[in-house]
Amino acid sequence: MKRSCVILFWAALICLGVYGCRNRDSLNTAIVQGKVVNSGKPVTEAEVSFVSPAGPKATGYTSTDGTFELMISTGKSGAMVGPNAVEVVTGLPKIPTDVDPNFKGFVPLIKSNDPFVKYRFNDPILVQNGTNEIVLDVGQATAIKMD
Repeated sequence: MKRSCVILFWAALICLGVYGCRNRDSLNTAIVQGKVVNSGKPVTEAEVSFVSPAGPKATGYTSTDGTFELMISTGKSGAMVGPNAVEVVTGLPKIPTDVDPNFKGFVPLIKSNDPFVKYRFNDPILVQNGTNEIVLDVGQATAIKMD
């Protein structure tokens, strides 16, 4: 009896592991990249999030020219195909760029000079198969001050 329970346990664990890996690789995603602007000017050092009811959240960070590329939490590039709720967050703390990569201690974050604001876009953005080039204008989103 005990042996059959152990065998059943391991069989279930293997099935769950195989299903989980297969499920992750079969997510219907597409490449999403673009630019975040405010009145035509690039929004830098912001977090961009696409949230789909069909799967995991996709996140990216804007560079100095406002461009971003999304990646889902499983490490796969892109976002879920279909409608996605979109948010942009500015004013997040920064990681210092002058830290020795071999340093093994606490590194304090640098407070941003930008206000801590969450911008929510009222209408979902439709991600389609292939490569999606998207411009997000935070001036057209609802701003929620977080300070």
